[in-house]
Amino acid sequence: MGVEEDVVASAEVILKQTPGGLTKEALVHEVTPRLPNRLAPMKILEFLRKQPQRFVEGGDGRWRLREQVTLLMPDEPV
Repeated sequence: MGVEEDVVASAEVILKQTPGGLTKEALVHEVTPRLPNRLAPMKILEFLRKQPQRFVEGGDGRWRLREQVTLLMPDEPV
């Protein structure tokens, strides 16, 4: 796994445990120890911003997982 994938996977695990979201500072603080090499905070946030389908930075400054909507096909049972 590459560095970017490590950042994304770590942030996803952390944010699943924190439904209220985390500020960028708190998220960087939680992600950094899980990485094999130290990264600049801006680089970590850059990786997350490249994944808007997974992460959202709210107007309140908190990062959260984007809600996933599951669409059912009309012929699929509920």
